[in-house]
Amino acid sequence: MESACRIIKLVTIGCCFLLLLAFNGSFCSGSVVWSDDFNDGNFTGWTVDHGSFSATNHLLEVTGSEWAVIGHPSTVVSGTWSFDVRINSSLDLHYDVIEIYLVADELLSQTDWTDVPMSNGYVINYDPVTWIMFSDEPGPPAIDIHRFTDADVNAYDIVHFAFNEISEWVHFDITRDISGTFSLYMNGTLYYQFTDSTHTTTAYFGLASFPGHAFDNIVVDNTPLSTPINPFIIGAVIALVIIVIVIIMIVMLRRRAR
Repeated sequence: MESACRIIKLVTIGCCFLLLLAFNGSFCSGSVVWSDDFNDGNFTGWTVDHGSFSATNHLLEVTGSEWAVIGHPSTVVSGTWSFDVRINSSLDLHYDVIEIYLVADELLSQTDWTDVPMSNGYVINYDPVTWIMFSDEPGPPAIDIHRFTDADVNAYDIVHFAFNEISEWVHFDITRDISGTFSLYMNGTLYYQFTDSTHTTTAYFGLASFPGHAFDNIVVDNTPLSTPINPFIIGAVIALVIIVIVIIMIVMLRRRAR
């Protein structure tokens, strides 16, 4: 009976470990290279390229009345970029564009969102509408990922997909491994994966938008997050463990009854 109790204890410990992994959401966390939650009320370390910003409300907000661009020195080209974006969907459609520069060799002076933002790098673009060919009606909001090379005005579109689940705050986790494979998570859900190894160096991480939007809780580390554990798999494993424990107990009770 003692051996059975030991087995049950070991199985229970393993079950608890699996539960901890499930709630943690990933197998490992990376080494943070830099971060900013703006709780100090300023954005020291950032460089404003165009427009104006404020952090007095403990988040990074665009102020003024024009397109604004800001950058932070960053050398991370493989790792994880995590941040929160407040999307103000009540703005005029033209002023609802948001851009995140994950990798940028430089920040070119932009006076409008249609200007080329950098010579070489990757940009995530949130567009409140997509215009459908031969139709006067706008389509749903979309996420685009562009690759800029040699400041070409015609950026290469790597990814384009509709994103209708707009909330006031959207949490982003973007990972890139050493092979160039990107994984785009929004609010904990994997939306897209693609591989592009064109750019392997960077100097800046950047943010750009019109007034009304905001950014917060930016964390950049040098380790890609592991794929989150599927909770259904965890549930199946736990159920199997419980069945094994029950079988062991039944067998031991029958032996004692003999």
